[in-house]
Amino acid sequence: MAPRASILVIDDEFNLRRTLALILQRADFRVVTAGHAAEALRCLQRSTFDLVFLDLKLPDINGLCLLAEIRRRRPDLPVLILTAHPTPESAAEARHLGARDYLMKPIDPARILECVEAIVSRSDLPQNGSVSPNQP
Repeated sequence: MAPRASILVIDDEFNLRRTLALILQRADFRVVTAGHAAEALRCLQRSTFDLVFLDLKLPDINGLCLLAEIRRRRPDLPVLILTAHPTPESAAEARHLGARDYLMKPIDPARILECVEAIVSRSDLPQNGSVSPNQP
């Protein structure tokens, strides 16, 4: 069976990337991970994704700057922000830049899957040929 959607996870914390990837893979999503912005941009250039998880604190660039670059390259690509250091300012900026949601670490698997399912079920996912669960 083909994956339901393709997801890019961008976070510098190896254990979080691995855990999030496992959660998503068990729910039949294809997952690619990146530990920093440069790697993430290479992934975005090489592959098409239906959704991105983005940490705000990355070693090589601020996550909000990367979000702006993702918006420039793929304006319709849904992005979910992950952060261990939430602030009202970063939440407002993330929403202004088009983030779909602003999630706090540590991650709650049920909440993660709820957010992903909401995005996937509202999308036709034309990028990789996947079919939404609501479509025949």
